[in-house]
Amino acid sequence: MGVRRFVLLCVAGFLLSSQTGHAAEFKQIFQSEDDFHEETEDGPCAARFSGVIGSADAEKIGIGGNASSGATLCLDSPGGSLGVATKLGVDRGWKTRVLPGEHCESACAIAFLRGAYTTGNGIPGVYHEGAIWAGAKLGFHSPSIDLPDTAQVDRKAVEDAFEFAFSAAAEVNTLHQSTFSDGKPVMNPYLFQRFLETPPDEMYYIDTVGDALLANIKVFGVDATVDVTPNVAQTLCENALMVSGGFEPMITSPGRDPNRSARRVFEKFTADNEEFNKTGYGAESGGFKVRIIEMGEDGILAVAGHYPSGDYRYFRQCYVQFEGSRYRPRNSWGTEGSTIDVWLDSDYRMPESRQTILERWDYVRKTTPVELPDLAVFPFQARHADLPKTDLYKRYFLNGEDASSRPAMQASVKPQPTREPAPLSLIEHLGRDVAGGDLRHLAVADGNECRKTCEDEDACNTATYDRWNRLCFLKNVGEGSELRLNAKATTYLRADLELPESRDRKDVLKRNNRIFPARPDETVRATDYEGCADICLSKGWCLGFNYRPRSGGSDSSCEMYSEPPEYVPTQEPSRDIGYVVQP
Repeated sequence: MGVRRFVLLCVAGFLLSSQTGHAAEFKQIFQSEDDFHEETEDGPCAARFSGVIGSADAEKIGIGGNASSGATLCLDSPGGSLGVATKLGVDRGWKTRVLPGEHCESACAIAFLRGAYTTGNGIPGVYHEGAIWAGAKLGFHSPSIDLPDTAQVDRKAVEDAFEFAFSAAAEVNTLHQSTFSDGKPVMNPYLFQRFLETPPDEMYYIDTVGDALLANIKVFGVDATVDVTPNVAQTLCENALMVSGGFEPMITSPGRDPNRSARRVFEKFTADNEEFNKTGYGAESGGFKVRIIEMGEDGILAVAGHYPSGDYRYFRQCYVQFEGSRYRPRNSWGTEGSTIDVWLDSDYRMPESRQTILERWDYVRKTTPVELPDLAVFPFQARHADLPKTDLYKRYFLNGEDASSRPAMQASVKPQPTREPAPLSLIEHLGRDVAGGDLRHLAVADGNECRKTCEDEDACNTATYDRWNRLCFLKNVGEGSELRLNAKATTYLRADLELPESRDRKDVLKRNNRIFPARPDETVRATDYEGCADICLSKGWCLGFNYRPRSGGSDSSCEMYSEPPEYVPTQEPSRDIGYVVQP
């Protein structure tokens, strides 16, 4: 039974699954919640469920922790019965977890979202308690219709299939509209959009920092202890802008796309920020700045800006206050994580002196901040699996020195091998980028400094240099990554790490009234801008072009570049540029 067929079989028990799987198995490791200590030697699971969720599993799993609410159930399932899945969390009193290297997909992801505990006397409160460990796979997709594999399908079969599919969607929408006792949605709008727009034969995984922030999913096992540096402040500010949508108008922006994926949010923010820093207040201010201000007993204030606000008259500034020079999550194990407050200011002038900054801060801190979990100290595009791990993660999943031999430790998680230090030889790939794996980023003078910085860090096996903004992104990527076209990027890749070229579509991004101020590698004639773009795409080496229109059209120039420099504004009428990317 293929992916498209393994779906809604009956109204009473919808089946939502990514693939066929083995029969379900439930194992309760601790018979009483009192015998289980999640944060110490017992491990992450009081019980485990694996396999396809079937109609008999609701009763099989029973109530968490010997008829008491709050024991921890680890899920490893490709999905199954949606009706049963909705009962495995709240209705059975389990907290839900997904371990590194394991999958919880389709109907299982719905069960995960309903993980909760009940507390209080009289009228009890029900509170969400689900989390994934770094490296886990939590996946969502939409239901499909189930039709017979015959040449002709009768009308009733089609109507029934659509009815089943829409009934499943309605059931998930009910979940989307429901809230826990603290007012938080069981399934927030971001996750509901991923459920609706991801085709039934694909899977959308919550596996990056941005996805976890937008989905409001807790990630365990990440060590978010960092020194307070300009890079950390910049990362927090950018994450706050992307999570809140503060870099563009919420309603008035033409073509605004609410609840778009984390990747599309990142692409839009990057493009808007890039454009802002070349025009208007961004260009006039002389570039991006981060200020770190010591405030005695009040700790440290980080001020960053400018950022786009979506309005040509204003820009965004960002303020973050730290208790000291090193940020430590309040809960070192990470079950709850810290909340970091980030204040976004909107102004038409930039305070420069220490005094004017503090005066502005005194006003800004009275406004409502953007609240971020401690995961937000890492870049938006970074994958959870690539982030530094806590000692508890190492003990549970990396055969740490203090690893417990208790039964709860015996999850089907493969230990991750220790990475070898990167050799001193990194191969240059002009016009290429690699998504994910970010360790950190920093400002550098040129590509050679970026390459050398990576060579000097054991964890770094890849470095991408943004030539237009002189930023270096240090990365540790795996064999599953790809080289993607990006006109402004140069990637330095460890010699023994052979990454394939992406086969995704190539896009040309247009910028009006701009030029690449350098001698082109080749100039040809083109009838219009689109014709120039087609010529560039047809040449394997072309990554950017100037289009210079002239009277008559056919005499227009198409100036092509293999290494397009940073573009600048021009007063020449209708002179536009294009550059190549793979989104």
